[in-house]
Amino acid sequence: VKLSGASTLTLDFSATTAEQAARAAFAVQLASYRFDKYRTTLKPEKTPSITTVQVITSDLRAAQAAHERFAAVADAVTFARDLVSEPANVLYPAEFARRVKALEHLGLKVEILGEEDMEKLGMRTLLGVGQGSRRESQLAVIQWNGGAEGEQPIAFVGKGVCFDTGGISIKPAEGME
Repeated sequence: VKLSGASTLTLDFSATTAEQAARAAFAVQLASYRFDKYRTTLKPEKTPSITTVQVITSDLRAAQAAHERFAAVADAVTFARDLVSEPANVLYPAEFARRVKALEHLGLKVEILGEEDMEKLGMRTLLGVGQGSRRESQLAVIQWNGGAEGEQPIAFVGKGVCFDTGGISIKPAEGME
């Protein structure tokens, strides 16, 4: 559909619930993602033609209200996809930390730990992995305290790796691709 030549995509969800219409808009947001930041040329037949998406619903206000939470998730997915798509010479640890720190305007508390901080905390394994880089390792601690009063906290632990060959130099060549 993206390359159809049409400029508007209209989805008729008037016979469904507002929630289903909001989910359709969410799906379109996710499906329309493209990381074109470094593209310098793109053939016209490879350029998406859709510039407008309309979702028809019988209850616009309810659909818009339902879509608010989906739009926030779509923004977060786009942010994560952009991070994953950046090359390691652009998104190195300090740049990753800067981009994560910029999320504080959303109500997050972001603390960035450098190598000295991590050494004090005994994070030697993490520091050992980072020794192979000429750039300093960084650790981002992100907190959002927006849950309801009395609810059990939810914790996510993950890692953002700016570049990792995954031991490519010690793996056998067969099947490497």
